[in-house]
Amino acid sequence: MMALAAAALLTFEATPDKPAHPTVVANNAPVGSKLTLHLVTGTKIGPAMFADTAWRDRRLTLTPRFGLSRGRLYRGVLSGPERSQITADYRVPKAVDLRPPAVSAIWPTAKRLPANLLKFHIHFSEPMREGRDIFDKIRIVDAKGKAVYSPWRRLELWSKGAQRLTLWIHPGRIKQGVNLRERFGPVLRPNADYTLILDQSIRSAAGVPFASDIRHPFQTIAEDRIRPLPQDWSMVLPKAGTREPLTVRFDGPIDRALLDRHLAILDGRAKSVKVSILPAPGDAACKMIPERPWQAGNHLLQISELLEDLAGNTRTRVFDTDLSKPSVIPGSPVRYFSPIAE
Repeated sequence: MMALAAAALLTFEATPDKPAHPTVVANNAPVGSKLTLHLVTGTKIGPAMFADTAWRDRRLTLTPRFGLSRGRLYRGVLSGPERSQITADYRVPKAVDLRPPAVSAIWPTAKRLPANLLKFHIHFSEPMREGRDIFDKIRIVDAKGKAVYSPWRRLELWSKGAQRLTLWIHPGRIKQGVNLRERFGPVLRPNADYTLILDQSIRSAAGVPFASDIRHPFQTIAEDRIRPLPQDWSMVLPKAGTREPLTVRFDGPIDRALLDRHLAILDGRAKSVKVSILPAPGDAACKMIPERPWQAGNHLLQISELLEDLAGNTRTRVFDTDLSKPSVIPGSPVRYFSPIAE
């Protein structure tokens, strides 16, 4: 131990604006050393935390994958090749001036949702702490306050920057004839009241929890096993020479998180028209605003086969498709329109 302690120096490096995101640095670390980070609770030291390590010129660094908790004590441990160790402790400053995070939006925005709803998209006011325990902190309760058993597909789907989390309701509880649904039943039942609850203990990347539980009530209607067919959509046409929006009214609510990727407009020369897409409240319509004024003449709206409604149905198939049955004719991949000429 003396040889390691004499040769190596273990420190924590953190900036004032990001004290919950320190780097553990071991200078002059012997080749073969191992660097780990642990939460200390009282006299107990927890297991090694998820982190990334890197070597450079006998400088071994460790960067935690997730922000540390404000006010908590952490211990860096440098283990030498001969089992000797040195340690350094770091207490994350308490969040004096930081506000609690907030939920800025929950999609779908519709309050009446199909009982075979596939996804929620949770938008946060700031980057959040990632980790699989998030699925234990978000629950669905029925009208009597009873939590629905194990509703989530426990796969983390965060946006870049960790400000949006996509929650999948487990497909095995949606698809008919699947063992999970047969054993536990569907997650949601038709014509019922539910509340999506985000627990107060969920923390931002800076380690700050919510001020209170977040509650999002909604109602269910019958399961939706009908494909969204573009030929049944309606349009409100813009005027040529203006930047008026093209309004598209779907035949039912659409997963608004997919609109930007799976709707596109081409002009009469098959060139892409750059547009901003603004979904309407309730998810059953959107406005497409061009970057430049509309040109006169034919245009077409392209609809990807991956654009889904709230139950995961697309123009080509129903989410809960019986593969033993004949395939259906896909819905139209395009809709033609012409801006109104003055």
